[in-house]
Amino acid sequence: MPKKRKQSVYRTYTDENFIKAIDGIKSGRVSQRKAASLYSIPQATLSDHMRGRIKDNTPVGRKPVIPIEIEKQIVKKCAQAAEMGLGMNKAQVMEKNNTPGKDWWYGFNGRNSTVTLRSPEKFTSIRARALNSVKVGEYFLDLKKEMNRLGLNDKPELVWNMDEKGVPLEHTPSKVVAAKSSRTIPGRVSNTRERNTIFGCINARGDRMSPLIIVKGKTQKAVMSYNTADGPVGATWTYQAKAWTEDVLGIEWFTNIFLKKCGNQLVNKIKEP
Repeated sequence: MPKKRKQSVYRTYTDENFIKAIDGIKSGRVSQRKAASLYSIPQATLSDHMRGRIKDNTPVGRKPVIPIEIEKQIVKKCAQAAEMGLGMNKAQVMEKNNTPGKDWWYGFNGRNSTVTLRSPEKFTSIRARALNSVKVGEYFLDLKKEMNRLGLNDKPELVWNMDEKGVPLEHTPSKVVAAKSSRTIPGRVSNTRERNTIFGCINARGDRMSPLIIVKGKTQKAVMSYNTADGPVGATWTYQAKAWTEDVLGIEWFTNIFLKKCGNQLVNKIKEP
C-alpha cells in the first residue's frame, strides 16, 4: 500500500456550512458559485452533490478496504480480548505480512476512536485462567452463603479485608520543562531497588487499622534509620532481612494489631454457625 502523504488542503469547511450551502442552492437563494465563495466550499464539490454524484453524509476520503461493519466487529473483539488479558498489539491487528499496512492502521484508528494502544498490566496465566464468569460467579455465591451463615450482611464493621503491598523506595521523576526537540530527558535516580512492605486493613464501613511497615534490615537499627515520627499515625514498624513477609510477622500483625483493633466485643457479635 502506498505511503499516506499529507494533503496541503483538507476540507476547510464545516458540516454546518455545507448544509447551509446546499439548502441555499436548493431553495434558489444563492447560486453554486455564490455559495462556494460565501462558505469556502469548492464549487466542484457542491456540483457533485447537487447532481447526485456524491450522497449526503458521505465520509471524506477513499472507501475503506474492509467494510465498516467488519471493522466494528474487529473493534469489539479487540476490546474483549484486552479485558481477558489476551490483547492484540498493533502488528497483530494489522497483519503486517498480509494486505493491511500502516496506512490502513492510521485510517482504522481514526475511524474508531473508542480503541487505542495501551500498555497492559502484568497478569499471570494462573490468574487469567481463574478470572472467568464461572469462577467469579462461584466465588460470590460462596461469599453470600458464608455471609448469611455468619450473619454479616448488616454488619459492615465486622467485614475486614487485609492486603500487603510492596512500596519501592525509588521515586518516579516528575515531568520537567524541556525543549520539544529533545529526544530523551534523563531523570536522576539512585541505584537502589529496595522496597518496604506494608500491611493495610480496612472494613466495609470504612474503618481502617494502623498499618504494619516492614523495612529491610537485620536489627532494630534498620527501623531507627527512618523518620518514624512523621510516618502513618499509630503504625507499627518492624524489620526483615529483605523486607519480605514471614509467618512470624503475619502472626505479629494478627495478634498485636488486628485482634486489638477488632476486639472480643466485635468478635462476639458474629453469629455462631
